[in-house]
Amino acid sequence: MDNIKPDEKERPISVAAWVGTIIVSLVPLLNVVVFFYWSFRRGVDPNRRNFSRAGLIVICLFLLLTLWVFIYMVISFDPADRIKAFMMLE
Repeated sequence: MDNIKPDEKERPISVAAWVGTIIVSLVPLLNVVVFFYWSFRRGVDPNRRNFSRAGLIVICLFLLLTLWVFIYMVISFDPADRIKAFMMLE
């Protein structure tokens, strides 16, 4: 077995710090700014850095999905069909 002591930077993140991280991740727009800060700043705990990078990936995926649904709805929108449905004409 190795007799290597863990470095001060490799200590686990406390529960209170994780609670704060999760609360920050729930606040819109602030989470993106903080995630970028934690993702690319030197000296950030590797667990928090990986969490923030994963958060950025998830946010990007949701934005792409939302954009795709919006574009699909705009392209499939036919005003004539909507007017017929509103006036109950077949």
